[in-house]
Amino acid sequence: MLSAPGSRLLMEQGLAVAKTPQDPAIAHVTDLWRGGLGPGTDEWLHHHGWATRSTSLAEVGEAYGRPLPEGFGRAWGFIEAVRLAG
Repeated sequence: MLSAPGSRLLMEQGLAVAKTPQDPAIAHVTDLWRGGLGPGTDEWLHHHGWATRSTSLAEVGEAYGRPLPEGFGRAWGFIEAVRLAG
């Protein structure tokens, strides 16, 4: 990788695009989606020299005192990664 040690990467983690419900009214936009970060992104980064931390959307809501309904927001969230030295 060409990222310098200490580089930071922040990204949203969601469900695979293939699982997104199709809506004909917005198909002209959603048909442009070609993928994205699917399950296992944090493991892939870890194996390529990054330290990662994942935070679910439910955890973010709880931290702001805005809990989400039970079972909601556990599959979505954020990944923070920091490039390790050499």
